[in-house]
Amino acid sequence: MQKVLLIVSSLSGGGAEHVARKNLEILLHEKDFDVAVLTCDKALWDQYPVKHYLAKDFRKVRGPGKVFATMGIPENYKMTARCLQEFRPDIIHLHNYIPFSPSMLRALKEYKEKCGCKVILTHHTYSYICTNDSLYNYSQDKLCEKCIGTFDTTIIRDNCANNRLVSLAKYLQKNEMSKFFADLVDVHISPSDFLKAELLKANPQIKVEVVRNPCVDRIEPDCLEAKENTVVFFGRISKEKNIVKFARQFMQIEIPLKLLIIGDGPEADELEALLKGADYNRIEFIPRFLKSDELYETIRTAKFYVLPSIWFENSPVSIIEAVNLGMIPITSNIGGMKELIDLLGVGYTFDPMNDQEGAETLKTAYLQYESDVASLLQARSRLNQFTTQAYSRHILALYE
Repeated sequence: MQKVLLIVSSLSGGGAEHVARKNLEILLHEKDFDVAVLTCDKALWDQYPVKHYLAKDFRKVRGPGKVFATMGIPENYKMTARCLQEFRPDIIHLHNYIPFSPSMLRALKEYKEKCGCKVILTHHTYSYICTNDSLYNYSQDKLCEKCIGTFDTTIIRDNCANNRLVSLAKYLQKNEMSKFFADLVDVHISPSDFLKAELLKANPQIKVEVVRNPCVDRIEPDCLEAKENTVVFFGRISKEKNIVKFARQFMQIEIPLKLLIIGDGPEADELEALLKGADYNRIEFIPRFLKSDELYETIRTAKFYVLPSIWFENSPVSIIEAVNLGMIPITSNIGGMKELIDLLGVGYTFDPMNDQEGAETLKTAYLQYESDVASLLQARSRLNQFTTQAYSRHILALYE
């Protein structure tokens, strides 16, 4: 029986946590694995019948000590070392490792060198290759691939985090982590070909497998019935998602469509002020995140889904969810967004930096809707690569 240690900061929500939860549930269903979890989430203890080891989340450290915590939390080194000594895993699978601080990586490297094991890392962000985690400069509001894989002082000089102290802390953390990552990971898992290419750009010697995120539990039936002239966005209301700018564009076009925006974030107040001041009734804003069932029930009659992000989305599951609900996706033409549109064979892309192209592309999609329905049905037949079953087969094959 193989022993598998899953390392995930939390299973409470979000894309990374969703995939980690599926990973854990698959292993618990199999009889050939003994599973333990190293986590920062105490609430997880009551949810799954597995061995748990609780570490600290450096992001919750307050005050001046936070900068030092980014470079290492001694308790996390001790907890990880104890976990490894007690459980003695054959396979270690990391999901979102950043919250543990570099201390955890140090313990993993020492264990692997002494006892031997295989380490798998699933990438949910760009943390492994970008000091700022995002391939994006927040102070200049632009994409940035300037120092992929180097973790040099560019983040401090360019203030990529748009906060000098945060930029310094991220540099110190990534520089420390890089000391332990050499030869630590045997297989890197990427949910997209785009991220795989970026990882290999940083280090051509590593092994990278593309495993699509498990975001489809079932293909939704009758998804094209009772459709309305609505385009929806659901997600974080933030600068990089670019939805406020898109709403301004939408106001300028004459088209019988309603825009429904669902979510919350740092630009929610700006969006509400825009809608209130414009005396405009073709945009509805629900300023909160909805649980899956409520969200799907709210948006299932929409014809279109829009994702106008100005940063490199990795492999946005919202596009898959939208197609599963019978929507035609309209996205920016960069990163994993364009990849999914090409892979599914349905939808439209546009340049998010063009002030009018997003709304004009939506207008084209509206006029072409009837002729695009056949492509939408074909795209839904390709969703099986995003199912839990497909993910399970690929993950278990890697473990074997």
